[in-house]
Amino acid sequence: MTEAAYQEIYERARENVDKSGADNPYDILGPDLPGTQTALAGFARFGLKMRLMLTDTADTGFDFLGKKLKTPIMTGSMSANTLAAHWADGFLQVAEGAARFGTQYWIGDCTDDAWREAAAAYPSSIRIVKPWRDRQRTLASLKLAEDTGAFAVGMDFESGFYNPECEPQRADALEGYVKATGLPFVFKAVGSADTARIARDAGAAAIIVTTHGGAHGPSWVHPMEILPEVVDAVGDDVLVLAESGVRRGDDVLKLLARGAKGVTSGRALVLGLFAGGPAGVAEMLELMQFELEKSMVLAGCEDLASITGDILIPR
Repeated sequence: MTEAAYQEIYERARENVDKSGADNPYDILGPDLPGTQTALAGFARFGLKMRLMLTDTADTGFDFLGKKLKTPIMTGSMSANTLAAHWADGFLQVAEGAARFGTQYWIGDCTDDAWREAAAAYPSSIRIVKPWRDRQRTLASLKLAEDTGAFAVGMDFESGFYNPECEPQRADALEGYVKATGLPFVFKAVGSADTARIARDAGAAAIIVTTHGGAHGPSWVHPMEILPEVVDAVGDDVLVLAESGVRRGDDVLKLLARGAKGVTSGRALVLGLFAGGPAGVAEMLELMQFELEKSMVLAGCEDLASITGDILIPR
């Protein structure tokens, strides 16, 4: 059932992209880029053990920094500007789909006007800013998010390496960003235990373990490989989230089994967007949620707390 449903969404997205004449947006129809292939392959390295009859239901309720969500699946912090280049009002339509489904909406790089529009339409969103060379620009974006009702804020630190208007950040600069806002602060991207400790010590409320969907190429460690080390490093001091290559509910379950508490997904939802706008985004989220619940029951996990690394087997 789920295989056919995923394929049907993919086919609708491909048909609509072909009609538009657009290139392969966000590398969702292929994938073509080696980094994306590696991000997807990270999940194929682990299988799931079938442990039937331990439970017949699955409770996916998720405590996200004090907010009660029905699922640990949230939207990725996609760039409004880049997404809008492929789909008019794309980021707002992703937000609408997330709202229909009932999960947390994150928005990545965007203009302040775009953020105001999102914050007005979808209160309690999360804004992820960039480490601009103009530090005051970054601080102003953080303040605007707080003033307009954001639930949390964060920074996409790896942007310092591929955006000429941004710059890499040293550990001693991070605490200043955290103290610039009264909101929970999320650090993205974390790919090692030492980086996780730096984020914790700077005051992070949450971290995202990610390779940005493989954007830096195939050499960098996959969250499935590094999550146990990261979780051991920070314990319960910081909420550990993960992403990169998440296309299915089984991918979500595998990340949770490796130690993540919640998961964000971007490109799978872009696939839903291209398949059917906001309704397609909600459809993809529903499908991922259904597969997560089904696979939790198959693996004998009655709730998120009972998901452990024991359900995984290396391939």
